[in-house]
Amino acid sequence: VGANATVGAPCPVGHFCVEASVLPAPCRAGTYTDLLQQSSCESCPAGYFCLVGATGYATNPCPSGHYCPENTTFNRQYPCAPGSFNNATGVRSNTSCHRCPPGQYCQGSGLSAPS
Repeated sequence: VGANATVGAPCPVGHFCVEASVLPAPCRAGTYTDLLQQSSCESCPAGYFCLVGATGYATNPCPSGHYCPENTTFNRQYPCAPGSFNNATGVRSNTSCHRCPPGQYCQGSGLSAPS
């Protein structure tokens, strides 16, 4: 090995390195890794969202008015439909979006409470 040779390094957190990688690649949106030297990234669990290069998911719970199935890529990707709302965070599916109660209306999507 010559004096100017470069060496590799462990693949950093939030990235993955397949065989023969020249550079680490950031985890795709909807995935994460919180470990070094990974060849792939994990699916973001339901109830959370994971941005590109995510090093974890616990600090990214799904916001109220929305739901986040597995592999959600950003916080407002799946809003509750018009006519419904959801006042909780970390919701995993649209079954947690509540129908607007009688005597109130829910105009628009992604509501955390009736309009």
